[in-house]
Amino acid sequence: MRRGPTIGSLYRVCFGLKTGDDSKFLHHLKGLHPDDECLLRGEDVKRYDYEWKGEYVWYVPSRMRAHRSTSRPGEPARFAQPKLLVKDTTTDFAGTYDAKHFYVKDVLIVIPQDSNTTAFDLRYVTGIVNSPALKFYYRSTFKTIHVQCEELASLPLPPIDLKQPKDKSRHDKLVGLVEKMLVLTPKLRAAQTDKERATLQNAVTATDRQIDQLVYELYELTPEEIALVEGAS
Repeated sequence: MRRGPTIGSLYRVCFGLKTGDDSKFLHHLKGLHPDDECLLRGEDVKRYDYEWKGEYVWYVPSRMRAHRSTSRPGEPARFAQPKLLVKDTTTDFAGTYDAKHFYVKDVLIVIPQDSNTTAFDLRYVTGIVNSPALKFYYRSTFKTIHVQCEELASLPLPPIDLKQPKDKSRHDKLVGLVEKMLVLTPKLRAAQTDKERATLQNAVTATDRQIDQLVYELYELTPEEIALVEGAS
């Protein structure tokens, strides 16, 4: 698995914001400030899903820094773009793709580097991060309670070349499967009946399995290695 490029070699991995005083800068009142932005916390981020609970951050970096030296608001560009959100705890090493430009706290963010125009689609990376293969690699390499930027950045992606038609095809297939999961998983969470829930769960399980098998193929794991990964999970 270490033959591929690391996440950090292709992407910027950074923390979410830190207000320095949540009681002053976080709230649930729509329209309270012109500088309010929709906020996700770490607990709101799920595997292929997130649940926005109506929380806002009054995003005024200069005020935050002046109010408390412990604030780390970051810059707007960090949040206002499509990104991969990774939960910051190892109890469930997983994440989701955010195309709605949420501002986040207690979450790690993966975004393209400004100078890198050849990186993989972030939905492809989302599928890799959520796979049993990379979860096994992470848990057998790091023993910390919280996922750190350096640890996430060091994780290896499969060694594929998008200039090769076969690799490009597999990349695009994974993107399509992840996009399907991003649609199915919120629907499953919101299902109203047992029948609807069962139908959606079957679709999620089948799609998830397709992703796992494709990731095993991309990493070129042997049947014995796959059995080791799945036995651990």
